[in-house]
Amino acid sequence: MRGLAVGLRVGTSGVGIALGPVIGGILLQRFAWDSVFWVCAVIGTLAICAAFLCLFGFIFLTT
Repeated sequence: MRGLAVGLRVGTSGVGIALGPVIGGILLQRFAWDSVFWVCAVIGTLAICAAFLCLFGFIFLTT
């Protein structure tokens, strides 16, 4: 289980490092500079929801 968690962490970090500047540049070319913050807010909200679902799903599976 720990290997899976570390693999997912490293994988998502690598994808974020590679795609973050590219997506940010595209957003800045097409929209206003504050569009970057709106996209990050949506992604962050989805990540928090997914984390809660995974956490509570894991807790309910182990009890």
